[in-house]
Amino acid sequence: MPLDTYFGTEDNKIMHTEYHNLYGHDEAEATYDGLKMDDENSRPFVLTRDMYAGTQRYAALLTGDNVSNWEHLAMSLPMNMNVGMSGVAFVGNDIGGFAERPNAELFARWIEVGAFLPFSRIHYDSDAKAEVKQGQEPWAFGEEVEEISKKYIEMRYQLLPYLYNEFKEAADTGKPVQQPLVYQFQEDEKHIILVINICSVPR
Repeated sequence: MPLDTYFGTEDNKIMHTEYHNLYGHDEAEATYDGLKMDDENSRPFVLTRDMYAGTQRYAALLTGDNVSNWEHLAMSLPMNMNVGMSGVAFVGNDIGGFAERPNAELFARWIEVGAFLPFSRIHYDSDAKAEVKQGQEPWAFGEEVEEISKKYIEMRYQLLPYLYNEFKEAADTGKPVQQPLVYQFQEDEKHIILVINICSVPR
């Protein structure tokens, strides 16, 4: 949207440069409130890629259009943990990558990790995958990857009672669901040094 766009009226207006990050927040809140108006006893599920402080009260966060490569798989872990430490417990990434296409090994490793993300789903750019005439479902990569996927999806279902309790605690206390080691071992110098070393590795 052009930066000189403004919202509101002449007496009460805000420029897009000021409102840009709040727009997604207001959109998530309005969606949540609209669903509650339709059924006040419901617990709406809203998913957004655009957040501001407090949006976690209304929506889960998808971190955005990732790419099917090893770097984006590796990046998903610290990204989710940092977002969780910032107060957004319900966060995840597109398993297998949204853009481009993973090979069988990359997809298998991604679903092994993705099964344990707070928000866990396979999602991809269907137009891009159509070029190779194959989707990104677990069975699209052969029997071995399908079996690996089945194992980890079943494991996720077995963990649902645990995850439910973790999300309840996150809602009550702000504790992240997916946690870095430093969250549990804040006085342990070895863990803190490990985190510093990992973060300082040249890319």
